[in-house]
Amino acid sequence: MDKEIESLLRKARRSLNVSRSLFDQHEYDFAVSRAYYAMHYAVEALLVAKGYVRTKDAALVNSFAKYLVKGGPFSEEHHSALRTAFEQKQVADYEEEGFPRTAAGGILDWAGKLVGEADVWLRKAEGKRK
Repeated sequence: MDKEIESLLRKARRSLNVSRSLFDQHEYDFAVSRAYYAMHYAVEALLVAKGYVRTKDAALVNSFAKYLVKGGPFSEEHHSALRTAFEQKQVADYEEEGFPRTAAGGILDWAGKLVGEADVWLRKAEGKRK
């Protein structure tokens, strides 16, 4: 696998692990932020694998929908989860009130799914190229 893609996947996994640790410590706002970035790095790896330019936050969410959801291997549900995580990261990062545990747990679950499915898809795509 390409070094850049592998590096992004490692970063996605690390962010996911940190998010889980923060969640276990009841730091739900910080857990949401890291969960979003786990998803961000996984989607960035997917976009790089498809030959698209790396993008930042909102543009990444739109690029995911355009290149990997519409007629691609990922569902609108994946896109919705990524978009929700992005929006909730904004709330978690900038609101002073505590972030709800249940909402944080849902985002963390989706982050785990997306990172895992991205990893599987990228490894299958790599196998097809060989």
